[in-house]
Amino acid sequence: MAIIYGIPDSKKQLEKSLRKSILVASGAKGELAVLDKISELDDNYHILCNVNVNLGHLITDPISKRKDLKKAQMDFVIISKRGVMVIEVKNWSEEYILKNKINIEKYGGKTPHAQTHRNGLVLWIELNPSNRQKKNFSN
Repeated sequence: MAIIYGIPDSKKQLEKSLRKSILVASGAKGELAVLDKISELDDNYHILCNVNVNLGHLITDPISKRKDLKKAQMDFVIISKRGVMVIEVKNWSEEYILKNKINIEKYGGKTPHAQTHRNGLVLWIELNPSNRQKKNFSN
């Protein structure tokens, strides 16, 4: 079984979420479903839940080209001998996507793909000391 560090926000707040909002509860259920699945990995994998990284300075987002990237909140980070993976969980149904296409595109200014890319970049900078002083990155 994979080694799990931390408790995802979803597990801590699932009961609150169920009472507050169907959408928040759906997201929490999605994170728990992913956690159940990745927990099946063997103990060569280390799973970090709800990882927050703050670089302390702004860098240029290679997608938007704006200097607006400083921190990231990652649902899951998986570390293994093969590398480090960032997983961003969304529990959106096809119906939700179709009904809320405009809002999703504006979701924090980031699509799930862009959010994962930005999170991965922040984590890469944090894990590589030689990158910490650099302020601009490109694809």
